[in-house]
Amino acid sequence: MKISNKEFKFVSTPEKGEVTAVYDQPESAKALLVLGHGSGSNIRHHLMEKLSESLNEQLTATFRFNYPYSERRKGVIDGEKVRLKKFGRPLMRPKGKMMACLSLQVDTL
Repeated sequence: MKISNKEFKFVSTPEKGEVTAVYDQPESAKALLVLGHGSGSNIRHHLMEKLSESLNEQLTATFRFNYPYSERRKGVIDGEKVRLKKFGRPLMRPKGKMMACLSLQVDTL
């Protein structure tokens, strides 16, 4: 199965700056799942990568992103307002319409 992979940066908020994101899309994707990592990890965490691969095999595209604090590798967890505002921007379609998606926060024990 062909899966396109795109890594890019986008501005999370003007105050917090750029963050890294990864978009993996199977050729015949039927859905999109937004994956937010836990407070002690980032988009490269083993769980995040394996979950993304497994979802791709089920024809589900994934969008993983770093929160600003994890991008900087220091500081405290960003507030809810920053987190919710952050992942909507890169998912906007032309004319400002957001793609239908489901968000999942992934954390490790």
